[in-house]
Order: sequence, then C-alpha cells, then structure tokens
Amino acid sequence: MEAAYPFATYSWDIVALFVSILLEANRPAEALTIAQEAISRLETLGVGGVGEIHLRLAHAEALHAAGKPEAARGALLVTLDKLRLRMNNIPDASARERYVTNVPPHARLFALAKEWLGDIDVRERIGLTSA
Repeated sequence: MEAAYPFATYSWDIVALFVSILLEANRPAEALTIAQEAISRLETLGVGGVGEIHLRLAHAEALHAAGKPEAARGALLVTLDKLRLRMNNIPDASARERYVTNVPPHARLFALAKEWLGDIDVRERIGLTSA
C-alpha cells in the first residue's frame, strides 16, 4: 500500500477497496491493520480529501469483522459526523438526500448506521429531515 501514499488524499478510496477485499477474503486482522494505518496517516496529515468517508467506513467494517463492535460503532459515529460536515455545504435538501443515497459508500454508511446504531436517529445525526 505504500505506493498509494505519495498522493495520500487521493489514496483513501484505494486503501478502502483493499480493506474491503481483505474482509471478503476473511482476513479481518490484516484488513484492520491496514485500515488503522491509513486512518492514522489521514489524521496525521489532517486532510481527508476524496475517499475519506469510504476509508473511515472500511475501518469501521474492519473493526466489526475483527470482533470489536464497540470500536466499530464509535468509528461509524465519527464517519457520520464527517459526512454531515460535507453535507452542510450542500444547500439543497434533495441534493443532500442524493448525496447519501446515490454515492455507494455513503449509502452503505447510512445502512450500517441504521443497523449498528439503532438507538440513534441516523437521519437527524447527518442533518437530513426525518422521513
């Protein structure tokens, strides 16, 4: 994965995809190690860029697959908050809705959040009006 990092802010989607492949191959420990390294790099750099939500989602899924459900829920909450920050810049309500439902990592995040965080109103958390 080192080859992806010279352009770190553009590598998050690549790393997220690799983590997902490892999870599909039933290699959760390796997936978690790679996801945690990428999250650490992202936070050290202080820039998310393209693919940040996808990477954070993959990290949450790796935590969950590695048997760390509480940490996975915490990572999912952070990811929801990051999504909300991006959505705050979209003035049109229908465009915000499409940003969640039509962008695959965002739709997956929303679905997992409803599944894993049943005790919170996910739509409200990300700034969508309740349906």
